[in-house]
Amino acid sequence: MFVKLENCSFTYMAGTAFEQTAVQDVSLELKTGELVALVGHTGSGKSTLVQLMNGLLHPDRGSVEVDGINLQGKTKEAKAAARKVGMVFQYPEHQLFAETVYEDIAFGPKNMGMTGDKIDAAVKFALEFVGLDFETFKGRNPLQLSGGQMRRVAIAGVVAMGPKYLILDEPAAGLDPKGRRQILEQVLDLHKKQDMGIIIVTHSMEEAVRAERLWVMDGGRICFDGEPREFFLNHREELLGLGLKEPDFYEFYHLLREKGMNLELPENEQMLVREIKKAKGWK
Repeated sequence: MFVKLENCSFTYMAGTAFEQTAVQDVSLELKTGELVALVGHTGSGKSTLVQLMNGLLHPDRGSVEVDGINLQGKTKEAKAAARKVGMVFQYPEHQLFAETVYEDIAFGPKNMGMTGDKIDAAVKFALEFVGLDFETFKGRNPLQLSGGQMRRVAIAGVVAMGPKYLILDEPAAGLDPKGRRQILEQVLDLHKKQDMGIIIVTHSMEEAVRAERLWVMDGGRICFDGEPREFFLNHREELLGLGLKEPDFYEFYHLLREKGMNLELPENEQMLVREIKKAKGWK
């Protein structure tokens, strides 16, 4: 099963002096259980692309399907298919509105027709998934939480609806390093435990390198679709030309190689440390 875009294009304010094409002839698939990082400079079309994938926008040309259902239709089936794709916007805490954390997270499940124990179970699962104790936080005012806690509650509100696919637009934006790591680990945990298809839109190459698949966007087009490690190894000039920054440990790896140190390409920071110790003969 998958979310599929075929030859999709989208232009804002088409036919006016202000028209701007944000997505140009994009074809791709997000499969169930797949973890994808979507990167690109500001204005490359990332946000428009993911809004096409969950039906918030409809393409001017091409088609978008979720599990074989075209989202451009106005049928019940199309609406149900669109609900399979959950969307967490950048700074989602701005969407919090209810008096308690429980009510805020329960809003989506209620609109889906859940009642009673099913709502309780959905809210409890979502809260505990984002690392917040159900009994401690369910009755608290979400607007009086810390920034990181508010972000987690907002993400929990989408997770509670049980989407089959999940899109997170800069889920860790504005958080401190510890908060960023916690949010990323929770997303990776959700992907592992729920076999959910997930897209993380990010400017952080440290986040992108941990995905299974990488989409790189430029000028409304997908200019790379493949393994992150392969992109950072063999497309370094392209990456820098797009105004993107490679992960710090890759940058350090290339610097050490240029200095003559014989190192194998690492997959993460820990592997780089082991390679350095090996090259230096340290234990």
